[in-house]
Amino acid sequence: MPTSAPAGRTTISAAQLSQLLGVPASVFAYLEARVPGVRGLTHGRERAYRADDAVLLAGLVELLYEQGEPLREVSRRLAAGERDAIEREGRRRLHGIVPKGPGSAASRPIPPDALVHHRTGGPASAVRSTFGADSEDVREILSELIACVRRLDGAR
Repeated sequence: MPTSAPAGRTTISAAQLSQLLGVPASVFAYLEARVPGVRGLTHGRERAYRADDAVLLAGLVELLYEQGEPLREVSRRLAAGERDAIEREGRRRLHGIVPKGPGSAASRPIPPDALVHHRTGGPASAVRSTFGADSEDVREILSELIACVRRLDGAR
């Protein structure tokens, strides 16, 4: 069993997550059916989870199994907007095992080939006039789009 995710790896198998957290893999399928936003991937007959889903599942396991909270209370906490606190517990539990989720994408530089150019060779004038040449909004949007593309590439 690896102790850390290989470079570029964006998913972790249900079996590996099960070994890391000390609960049966069937628990993840149960939680997946009851927690909105958690969705496993299938690779053949094996289930896998994206890094952000694995972190949330680890936080849920921490609350349910280690702290003994009932599922109803955990569901209430999720509905009340405490997802970030639950994910923090999961990150603490999986520290160094699962790569950071999409939140870390904003710190990555934007590759030069990601900028849109018109036939004139300059940046898109509509974007420039709307947001300004060096707008942080444009950089943030491009970073999010790049993170989405990388996530899709990792899922293939």
